[in-house]
Amino acid sequence: MLNIVKSEKGAAIIWVLIAWIVLIMLGTAFFSIAWVENTQAMLQKRKVQAYYLARAGVEATVTDIITNRDPKLRNQIEIIATAPPPGRPIVSDSVYMGKGSFVVRITIQNNQIIVTGTGTIPGGHFNTVTATAEQVVNNPLNNAITVANNLRLDGLRDLQGIIESTNGTVTGAPQRWLPPSGTMTKTKRFLPPPSPPSIIHNLGVLDIGNNTISIAHGRHRYTKIKTGPNGILRLDTSLGDVVIVTGTLDIKGDFKVIGNGNVFIFITNPTRASELKTATHHTSNPHQLFLFLQNDVQLTVKTGQQRFHGHIYGPGAAIHLQANSQVHGSVTGNIFTAQGNPSIYHIPPPVLPPEFPNYLSGHTGFSKGFWRK
Repeated sequence: MLNIVKSEKGAAIIWVLIAWIVLIMLGTAFFSIAWVENTQAMLQKRKVQAYYLARAGVEATVTDIITNRDPKLRNQIEIIATAPPPGRPIVSDSVYMGKGSFVVRITIQNNQIIVTGTGTIPGGHFNTVTATAEQVVNNPLNNAITVANNLRLDGLRDLQGIIESTNGTVTGAPQRWLPPSGTMTKTKRFLPPPSPPSIIHNLGVLDIGNNTISIAHGRHRYTKIKTGPNGILRLDTSLGDVVIVTGTLDIKGDFKVIGNGNVFIFITNPTRASELKTATHHTSNPHQLFLFLQNDVQLTVKTGQQRFHGHIYGPGAAIHLQANSQVHGSVTGNIFTAQGNPSIYHIPPPVLPPEFPNYLSGHTGFSKGFWRK
């Protein structure tokens, strides 16, 4: 009997030991699982932090490209875009933010700017994301109207051509929309202002009154050009292009272009409004006139039933069409208004001389592309 009791006590001790061993093993397992999960959570947290660092770098870079906020970066992109493939990539220095840093790498493939950001958190944790800035190769002069803000079409009588709002919406409709027609909204591309050529000698105010004045080929700078109701401004391109930089342009008489060349007029003064109250008469190419407006310039076109043949490009300017005016060409502005039933009939621009692409650099912009990890 005594031996049986001792045997039962020994068996109980063994079971207790087994239970302790099982509990220790379970505790160790639970601790290991918790440690692994905590480690994985920390790794995931750092990976997410690295992801958002990378994304912040890419977002800032793509925004800079679209808005041209960093002209130096745009110049670097143009260099690698024109270099023989594959082209050397642009790699930024490390940018530190919070507990980590990011590096951005820019390459170009098939008219796409590929922006790759790598975010790094101390301890060797990193993540990489990529976005694209899609190159918009459509020249705004190929649209009838291109504006940055919201656009209302109610005040127009006739409209022929494509319209685009880079940052807003298009509402209303003209009385008659002639083909080809179409609407693009919120394309998010940047259209830089034109760059007037440097002309040192300023000839002051050209007041034509009711006389006839001719301006021949070459480069000319004025504070203001104005005509009376019976005045005639002749722009003679027989021997070459005419380039004019003027603070304001106030034409109430005739505006004549003769010859086969182009006329480039840059209007630069934002504090005084410019007006065109006349038609443009051409002896050769009716689509050879270009008006370039600096930021904040105000231009009013009210030619009545007469026609203005030309292209108006001022992505930071305000352009107002009034009083049954007819524009045969294109209009690019920041703000566009139409009152009194004006019309726009789109005419594609001619091939420009090679020395002027930089003044029309707005035809290459960028819009936000897609994300990928």
